[in-house]
Amino acid sequence: MTVASFKPWLLLSTIITGCSSAKFAGTMPERAAETPKLQVEMTSPAPTSGLPIMGTNNQPSCSDGLKLTGVQLAFIVDNSGSNSNTDCPPRSVQGILGADMFASCGGPTAREKAILDTYDMLAKAGVQAASDPLAQSRIAIASFPTRTDERAGWQTQLNWQPLTEAAKPGVTNTVRFTRSPVGYTPYAAALTAATNVFSSAAKDNREKVAVLISDGQATDANPSSVEAQAEALRAAGVKVYVVIYGGTLAEMADSHVKQMTRLQEQAKASGSNWYASNFTSFDDYLKALVGNKGEGGLAAKVAGAGRLIELKSADNLAVTIRNLVATQAIKCSAR
Repeated sequence: MTVASFKPWLLLSTIITGCSSAKFAGTMPERAAETPKLQVEMTSPAPTSGLPIMGTNNQPSCSDGLKLTGVQLAFIVDNSGSNSNTDCPPRSVQGILGADMFASCGGPTAREKAILDTYDMLAKAGVQAASDPLAQSRIAIASFPTRTDERAGWQTQLNWQPLTEAAKPGVTNTVRFTRSPVGYTPYAAALTAATNVFSSAAKDNREKVAVLISDGQATDANPSSVEAQAEALRAAGVKVYVVIYGGTLAEMADSHVKQMTRLQEQAKASGSNWYASNFTSFDDYLKALVGNKGEGGLAAKVAGAGRLIELKSADNLAVTIRNLVATQAIKCSAR
């Protein structure tokens, strides 16, 4: 049996799980009680900073003499199987897809709400400057992995879309993909999707921002190549934010190491390794993937300095992402 076809989560007593804490065991570890670490400055900046301020209507606005500039925003959404534990209210149906078991969520997920709330905020901001093309934002949506490639797949769910009232029902329908989680957490697939999406972004003064939404640690075989992908994306002018929910990366580290160790043992039993050949040992691979406890591992490296947010649960995902985009992605200028 090859590693690519090997599906270790197919246990009689569990549903499919994917990426972070207890990704393949179907249970979640206990979470620490402390407030999760927040590495992005979310307070309203001074008007001279070039960033908008939040008005009383909870909408971004610019000070006198400055104009709002919209954003080209791509949501890169983790839809791995572990979301059946972290963002699936409620997990109402279990089904079979080929040889794989998967969960079906019975209602809107926090990831859906985060995308749609941000859509509404950006659409309203554009209406306030309807005659100004640069004030209009656009969004794109991609997901990872896929049902046909649970280890390395990705899919563009929505290419660049103007934020209009007429387009909202289509976007609402699109984000329902989050209700059918399946597979692992391939960050390489996430960044490939982001690179593909931004290759067709407009070349103008609007910021290019990717928000990678995930419930935990990556499962990539080659973390080094993922880091290189993230650097290339930043070099192309794309700001990459990573929003983690379901606990901090430090909290997830021990559990994730155990699960990756299980995957490696099962891969070796089939005559292969889970990790790429450029690593001399499994320990070297784990260091690149997870890092030392408290460092955040690959997710922190993908985000880069100051662009990692860690949330205890998905409960505050929508307001966190909405505020992130409102205060960090759209701009005010004297253009």
